Amino acid sequence: MSGQVFIEDVTDEMLPPDLGEPEGELKWSLLKSSGPQPPPRGGHTATLVGSRLYVLFGADRNQTYVTAIHCLDTDTNTWSEVKASGEAPEPRSGHSAAAWKEGIVIVGGMTFVGEKIFQDCWYLDCSKPKEPRWIEPEASGVEFKARNSHSATIIAKGAKEGRMVVVGGGSEDGLLGHVQVADLREMPGKVTWEDCAGASMAPREMHSAAFMEGPVPQ
Repeated sequence: MSGQVFIEDVTDEMLPPDLGEPEGELKWSLLKSSGPQPPPRGGHTATLVGSRLYVLFGADRNQTYVTAIHCLDTDTNTWSEVKASGEAPEPRSGHSAAAWKEGIVIVGGMTFVGEKIFQDCWYLDCSKPKEPRWIEPEASGVEFKARNSHSATIIAKGAKEGRMVVVGGGSEDGLLGHVQVADLREMPGKVTWEDCAGASMAPREMHSAAFMEGPVPQ
């Protein structure tokens, strides 16, 4: 575990129009930053809203959970600890965090305190960067399956814009293979869940998922 931040130097000029292999050399470097550094941890999330990177939750090797919100201003490379108003979610790790509008959608996760796996959904309103606010939206539709170490990917364009696709993860019953979709268009007041139709995939956790615009390759 480390409290350091590394960045990969990739520019648009390094990528051809078809987004094929980079034409230049990819290079890692240690970000030089100031301000109070976030403590080392694992199972956290780091989500960019505008020019601010919000690091949420996670735990250390002693299963001590981080409750503070740490924010990196990428314009100045300065860290700060911000306090959010409203009732906050229980500390956790293995959750998902996806940027939506001017905030972050938090789903699921787990805690070793009481061996609990979460099935909740929260929204961190970051429209006032120095005064974020926690909101728990009303949930409707099918019941969301408690899970951790899943993926949550927002559809940014097209006919399904405003949906968040949650895939796999671990549950009390073992690994999950089914997919659930959250309609975020009424957020932060309401989130509507539905099950994804079609063939199920092999159960999994700790995978990656990314939004791709255009037709699905056959």
